[in-house]
Amino acid sequence: MAPNTLTPEQTNLLKLERDRFVAFAFAAADVLLEIDKNNLIQYADGATAGFLGESPKNLLKKDFLSYFVNGEREAAKKALEAIRTHNRLSHQKLTLTSRTFKYLPINLSGIELPTMPENLF
Repeated sequence: MAPNTLTPEQTNLLKLERDRFVAFAFAAADVLLEIDKNNLIQYADGATAGFLGESPKNLLKKDFLSYFVNGEREAAKKALEAIRTHNRLSHQKLTLTSRTFKYLPINLSGIELPTMPENLF
C-alpha cells in the first residue's frame, strides 16, 4: 500500500465524519453559502429555491447583497465585514427579498475559516 493511501475502513470513517458535519450544518441552517471577498456567491446548497427563488447552480457568481431588501443591504454588508473582522457572526436579524418572498426575515450567521481566509461560510 502506498504511504498516503487510505484503507477502505479509513475512507468509510472519513465519509461518515463528512456526512455528520453536513447534517450538523443543515440542522443549524436551511441554506449554506460560500461568499468570496467581493460578496459573490461561490457555492450554494440547501433550500435556495424556497428562500432565494433560485437553484444553487443559478446563484453562483451572483451578488449576495442583492438578495436583501434595499433598506438592509448596508446592514448585511456590515455583517459580512464583522465576520471578516471577528471570524464569526451569530444570528444577525435581516430581511431577504426574492421571487419567492417579498419580505423574508432571516437570522444570518457566518464564519471565516483560517484555512480559507478569502471566503465566508
